[in-house]
Amino acid sequence: MAVSNVSDVKLRLVFEDGLKPNGSPVLKRKTLSRIRFTATPDQLHNTAQALSSLCSYSLLDTERVETSGIHPF
Repeated sequence: MAVSNVSDVKLRLVFEDGLKPNGSPVLKRKTLSRIRFTATPDQLHNTAQALSSLCSYSLLDTERVETSGIHPF
């Protein structure tokens, strides 16, 4: 059996920056590193909301990105 160990957590904010000529949104992403492993979804959401209020773009999505290694048990 293998186990997974989380080695890094990042917070990715996805912003909308207008529309393309075909009508699909133009997306901009900002990734923040060094997020605590124990950060709750509520804490990440509140952080994203606070940071998005400082930006001129509309916040579309907030993502928690985890990097983990898979090792044999």
